[in-house]
Amino acid sequence: MQPTDLELLHQYQQENNQEVLGTLYNRYIAQVYGACLKYLKQKEAAQDAVMDIYEELVVKCRKHQIEHWQAWLYMVSRNHCLQKIRKEKTALLKINEAQRMYTEQVLHHSDEDVKQGELNRLEDCIDQLKMDQQTCVRAFYLLKQSYKQIVGTSGYTWSQVRSHIQNGRRNLANCLGQ
Repeated sequence: MQPTDLELLHQYQQENNQEVLGTLYNRYIAQVYGACLKYLKQKEAAQDAVMDIYEELVVKCRKHQIEHWQAWLYMVSRNHCLQKIRKEKTALLKINEAQRMYTEQVLHHSDEDVKQGELNRLEDCIDQLKMDQQTCVRAFYLLKQSYKQIVGTSGYTWSQVRSHIQNGRRNLANCLGQ
């Protein structure tokens, strides 16, 4: 006879044994993936979220008093996805604003020195990124490579490429916005 969800949860909370948490999580991994896919709309993003949620659970399960595991897990999954969507929208808005400001400046100034100065500023901002972010941002935006191509040429995993591009975009937008 298999232990109940709450028995496994209590065992994990007492022993801090991640195998126990893994057993419990695997019972509902399909539902977590389905919820993530519903919100994120992309298979790869949903798969990444499933892994990220497990990592969150390692900490959250020890902090919270959980009475209804399945409902609580769905709530954690939903909140994780919504937070991820908000972060991506905020980063995109910052990049779009920086691009708009950059485009307006270039269009309003016909002087080649001004244009060259702005391009130099953009290059300086890219140079200020961490090396892994520089590599991925340049490959994605300047060389027009897909994530898969970047994975093949850089040696980073798909998740690392995604993370480096997202963090690089955010940092680039912050730099250009200053």
